[in-house]
Amino acid sequence: MSPYRCEGRTPEQKVVVSEALRAAMAELLPQTKSLSVDIRDMDPVAYKKRLNE
Repeated sequence: MSPYRCEGRTPEQKVVVSEALRAAMAELLPQTKSLSVDIRDMDPVAYKKRLNE
């Protein structure tokens, strides 16, 4: 799993999120032999989003 977040999080915050995601995935997928989480920063200049209301 490679979740992307807006930049600005500290390394410590990224560790907390990645460990929580890994623990949740391990609970939901106990038969899976290998799980990995890689928190990535998005470039706020390049990131664009469109919402339909």
